[in-house]
Amino acid sequence: MNTTTAEDREGVKSDRCDRLLPGTYRPMKAETLSQKDLGDGCVLYDANRGAIYTLNRTASFILTYCNGGSTVEEIARQSAVAFGLTPDEAMRDVISMISVFQEEELLVTG
Repeated sequence: MNTTTAEDREGVKSDRCDRLLPGTYRPMKAETLSQKDLGDGCVLYDANRGAIYTLNRTASFILTYCNGGSTVEEIARQSAVAFGLTPDEAMRDVISMISVFQEEELLVTG
C-alpha cells in the first residue's frame, strides 16, 4: 500500500512551482477549450474531455494571460496590479492556478 504524507505533497507542489518559475515558460490555453465570459468569471468547456469548469474572476483573469505570449512573471505582475496584491502574493496565486490548469490539462506546451 502506498501512502502519501503532507510533506510528500508539499515536495511535489514545490517541484511543480520550480518548473513554472523559469522566465521562458509561457503557458498557453488548450485550443479545445470554449470560453464564455460571465463578468465575474467564466465557464469553460473542454471538448476533449467533455468537462465543464466554472472559474472565478481571478482564475479567469489568469487564464486570459495564458496565451503563449506571457511568462508566469508577466502574468503575476498583471495580476498584482489588477487585484492590488503584493508581487509575492500574486506569484503564489498565479503559480497555484497554473498548476491546477496543468493538472486539468487545460494548458498545452508551446
